[in-house]
Amino acid sequence: MPVRIIRRTRPEFPAVDEGQKFRNDDPSTSVAAALDFDPQPVQKIIIECLKKYPDGLTNRQICEYTGLEWNTASPRMRPLARANVVRENGKRKWGKWPTAIVWVLV
Repeated sequence: MPVRIIRRTRPEFPAVDEGQKFRNDDPSTSVAAALDFDPQPVQKIIIECLKKYPDGLTNRQICEYTGLEWNTASPRMRPLARANVVRENGKRKWGKWPTAIVWVLV
C-alpha cells in the first residue's frame, strides 16, 4: 500500500517572500538554521575554484574540486548568476550523467 504524505502549513510562519530562506511549513529549528546561515563563504570557495578553470566547470566538477557537497554548492549557482558573477557557458557531458551546465566567471 503506498504511503501518503500530507504536508500541513503552519500559520505561525509568514508567507514566503522573495529572498526568504525557508518555507512556510518548515519546523522552527529549520527556520532558525536558515536565518543563521551565511552563504558567503561557500560562494567565495566556488568563485576561487572557477578562477582556476577559465573554461568553466559543471556543478559536479565544482563539488569534486572543492570538496563541497552537491546540496551545498548547486543552490549557490543561480544566485551567483543573478548577481552577474557567473554565467552559463554551454553544456557538457559529465560521466554517466546527462549534459550539465558549464559555469564560468563573468
